[in-house]
Order: sequence, then structure tokens, then C-alpha cells
Amino acid sequence: MSNESKKKAMVKSAYIEPDYVEKGVVEETEQTPKIEFSFKPLNMIQSSNLTDAVMADKSITGAANATLEMLTRHIVDWDAVKPDGSKIDFKKVKELERMDPGVINKISSTIRRDKSSPEEDIRALREAIKNS
Repeated sequence: MSNESKKKAMVKSAYIEPDYVEKGVVEETEQTPKIEFSFKPLNMIQSSNLTDAVMADKSITGAANATLEMLTRHIVDWDAVKPDGSKIDFKKVKELERMDPGVINKISSTIRRDKSSPEEDIRALREAIKNS
């Protein structure tokens, strides 16, 4: 990250610069190691595009694929490794598919900056429309 980007990262703002990068952590569990990562958070259109991709497929597998595709574009770096010590290539969906689902869910919710999944957002929207 450039010095200019670092300065920007220290200032609170609701505006997301194109080169803005944040850091995230998935804490160690009994089954998985601690993973530190840097990422570009989703802006409004990117978030909407992810939700559209999830809705278009209408399956859990489709939602998972849309999420993995999003991760390949928004993860900037991480320290996640395979059992042999080689780094997991976050630019390859096939490698992300092999990761623990809990870890992937924590990373994707951090990047989306939300506590719910796109599927939960869709259910909530449908419920709100039905009740209005």
C-alpha cells in the first residue's frame, strides 16, 4: 500500500477510494489457523452485483461460486497456506473451493462489511416485499 493510501486508511470516511485496502483477521480455531489478509471492501455497486449473481443462480452452489469469484477480485494478500506450506492462491476459485467453509464465510463477510450472507439479505428483502 502506498503512503498516500495508508494516510487515507487512517481517516474515517464513508467514501471508498479505488485503491483503498483494509486488513482483516480470521482468528485461530481448534480446526483452523489464524489467517491475516488484506482486501478491497465492496462498494455499493459491487455489493449489488454480488447479490444479483446470487439471485440469478437461485442455488446454494451458485451463491458459493459468486462469493468465491468475488473473493478472487477483492483479496489483495493473505498468509493462508496448504498443509505443505505453499500459499493458497486466492486468485484461483479452484483453490478457494478447497478451503474450510467457516474461514471463507468469515473472510467474505468481512469484505462485504456485513453480518449476513447475500442469501440472508435476499430472504429479508423478499420478506419485506411480501409484508409491505
